Amino acid sequence: MISQNHPTTPTVPQNGFGMPTPGTSGSPWSTSAEVRERLQAAQREGRRTIQANKLKRIQEEQQENLRRAAEEQQETADRWRRAQEERRKQADRLKAQNEESPSKCSCSYSPQSSESGGR
Repeated sequence: MISQNHPTTPTVPQNGFGMPTPGTSGSPWSTSAEVRERLQAAQREGRRTIQANKLKRIQEEQQENLRRAAEEQQETADRWRRAQEERRKQADRLKAQNEESPSKCSCSYSPQSSESGGR
């Protein structure tokens, strides 16, 4: 428990510029334990930042993969639709040709000639 007679912040000798003098009592850099703790805290924060950046990159990569897959799927659907349209057009052209000249059949099949010729 802190007594009322002692200030809650340490008194730090000031250099001529009103700044704490490093290495003096109460300075944030006064002990190696404090330096070590600050370094460890910075390292932990650095690891958190690195992990957050990795996660962000992974998420961006997954989003890009999903976008590419959707794009490929759309292209496949478009190709299939165009192929279906082309098949319909071709069928319509063939149907129109057959309707224009139905009697132009070049086959001359005669069942009697094949039976009598074979015996």
